[in-house]
Amino acid sequence: MNIYQVLYTEHHPDIAALLNNMGLAHEALGQFQEGLEYKAKALNMYQVLCVGNHSDVAKCLNNVGIAYHMLGKVQEALKYYGQALAMRRALYEDNHPEVVTSLKAISLAWAQLESSK
Repeated sequence: MNIYQVLYTEHHPDIAALLNNMGLAHEALGQFQEGLEYKAKALNMYQVLCVGNHSDVAKCLNNVGIAYHMLGKVQEALKYYGQALAMRRALYEDNHPEVVTSLKAISLAWAQLESSK
């Protein structure tokens, strides 16, 4: 990470991608809160770097949603899933795999909420 920060300016797509990957790695280790923190940093950086609807922003929105979902904060996850879906629908046709991924995440979250009643 430090090497990237030396090589690139404060905000760079490679740094954002690295932050997202570090979030995924922490999640794989069961460190969900740490994973969320890295994913949120990646999302913030992509939002600075990318104007308008962008696939990397949509991916990070979905990933932050997953992190909240794994922490049991399903309502918060749904907010991010919904934002990711809206952006993906603006970018792609409804039958695109990224749109389907967002729809699946939303349906799983709603199913979890319904089963906890």
